[in-house]
Amino acid sequence: MSRALEVARTHIAMFGYVSAARAALSKLIAPKYGHERFDSRHGVDTHPWSLADSRLPPETVGEAINYEPAHTGVLHHVFRSLPFRHEDYHLVDLGSGKGRTLLVGSEYPFKAITGVELSERSAQIARDNIARNAQRTDIRCAAVDVHCENAVDFTMPEGNLLVTMYNPFFGQTFQQCVEHLHHAALAEPARKIWLAYINPWLGESTLEQSGYFQRIEEFRPIPRNWTWSLWRHV
Repeated sequence: MSRALEVARTHIAMFGYVSAARAALSKLIAPKYGHERFDSRHGVDTHPWSLADSRLPPETVGEAINYEPAHTGVLHHVFRSLPFRHEDYHLVDLGSGKGRTLLVGSEYPFKAITGVELSERSAQIARDNIARNAQRTDIRCAAVDVHCENAVDFTMPEGNLLVTMYNPFFGQTFQQCVEHLHHAALAEPARKIWLAYINPWLGESTLEQSGYFQRIEEFRPIPRNWTWSLWRHV
């Protein structure tokens, strides 16, 4: 019971009482609660789709996850909870899919925003989504691009980084990605690297055991896939 109360309190703190009540009811009567109107509101396509739809290279499918966009409320909570100025950081979303994190991130004044996505099909949809939203009046970062590349091979931008991930892959791929971020930090010792890990169920132990990152905060609301944790490279 104490665990359930902790989750409820966290959800209320993040999203308020009304959202907490809706989320609790959804577990009983509306399991699809949280599917938003984001796409129709902004004229984009960030709907979930399968690995088959994304047409990933066959050798990478074994440790990949079906594309599912992060909930916009969670993304706003992430970006509003950061213990640093957006202007001082480059946002890099690994496994960026169709680009919802990039679109929400552009509402904040980051130095620049980069999506890294292995599926060319998904990356092109993300680029199209970004182009359709270029004239939005609430955009505060217009420097948004998408690289079609494996996250473990992508050359990280210079300077301070906020890396976001929504459960994009697991296993050896996730471990290699953590090591890749560590090497990027060593290559530029003066920079800071933070990691916001959303829906963090398959890689938390890897992060903990690596010794490269320290967990600073953790939020576990309802439903479970809205959980996220903030890590700092040490």
